[in-house]
Amino acid sequence: MVFINALISSIFDLFFYPFSRMPGIIGLLAISIVTGLVMLIIFKYTSNQGAIRQTKQIIKGLFLELRLYKDDLKQSLQSQKRLLRTNLTYMKYSVIPMLVMIVPVILILIQMNFRFSNRPLQPGDDVLVKLTTEPSVYALDTINLEIEPEGVTLASKPLRITLSGEVDWRVRAEKPGNYELVFSIEGLEYRHPLLVSNDLVRVYPETMKPDFLETWLYPGAPCPPENVPIQGLSIAYPERTTPILGFNIHWLITFLIVSIIAGFAVKKPFGVEI
Repeated sequence: MVFINALISSIFDLFFYPFSRMPGIIGLLAISIVTGLVMLIIFKYTSNQGAIRQTKQIIKGLFLELRLYKDDLKQSLQSQKRLLRTNLTYMKYSVIPMLVMIVPVILILIQMNFRFSNRPLQPGDDVLVKLTTEPSVYALDTINLEIEPEGVTLASKPLRITLSGEVDWRVRAEKPGNYELVFSIEGLEYRHPLLVSNDLVRVYPETMKPDFLETWLYPGAPCPPENVPIQGLSIAYPERTTPILGFNIHWLITFLIVSIIAGFAVKKPFGVEI
């Protein structure tokens, strides 16, 4: 499972590499267009194209029939009944392709979430780092944080909340680079990456001890090892914006709209009936 997640993440890293130093919207549009094309191809080869084409012709004929017999109530009701039944048949032909497509779509959305929901820190940003310990840890005052190398500093003293086993720090980014948060807890050390960059890269605002679900939902995320009594760690990375025509539209809305447009734009050249 870990190998599969690492492989998928590496493939997406390779795809986004050419766009890593471009505005985020460029990479978002690229993956949206590619996804639309891939989903179109999957639909073509997992659906009964002949049956879909025939059913669409029947639906067109029934609409014409409704217009021709609009003054005949009995005939109109019969046509509407046949139209409803035919529409249900048409929807039935789309069930299997949708079930097949849902798996790659979920994997794509998970990967995109860690690239477009949040961005790395930039010089001048302050961010809250929150460490949650396991219930076995009582002496929160012995937990310390250092940052290596120089370039990110502690902007405040730690806030320790004994009731929830939580320790909070505010750190300030001063220059770009790849840094490590070095936590000392009960004689053990845990290092966690901190990103200060303008690049389009994977960002994990939250991580916790891995289980089956976490492994799939947070592929490639750095997780505390089992022997370190850390339950979870969060870094309040800023939200990434992908402005289009002056409007900050959520990346998921942009992805859905562009991928659908891309699919419909090439369905005729690809010979696909939808």
